[in-house]
Amino acid sequence: MSEAEQTLFVERVDRTEWITFQRTEQLNAMSTQMLRQMAAALEAALADDGVRTIVLTGSGRAFCAGADLKEVAGAKHAPGEPDLLDLVDHTFGLMDQITGH
Repeated sequence: MSEAEQTLFVERVDRTEWITFQRTEQLNAMSTQMLRQMAAALEAALADDGVRTIVLTGSGRAFCAGADLKEVAGAKHAPGEPDLLDLVDHTFGLMDQITGH
């Protein structure tokens, strides 16, 4: 996968930040690149006082199949790289919209 490949689509509607997973061929399985892009999108949204809600959703027929085991196997957490669990601990609503439900 190209380092420049966009695995997310980020859109602001009113005070809601929509983060849409864009790996439909892989059922939106989380690759390391996707995790990095999601961390950056969440950091930006959390730093913006205009955002009150973050919605995570998936394109295609799946919300997210989990980790992309082909890409994540053997991956190490780099020093200084944000931990996604730390990013979602915040004071406003985070909800995930399960596609089709």
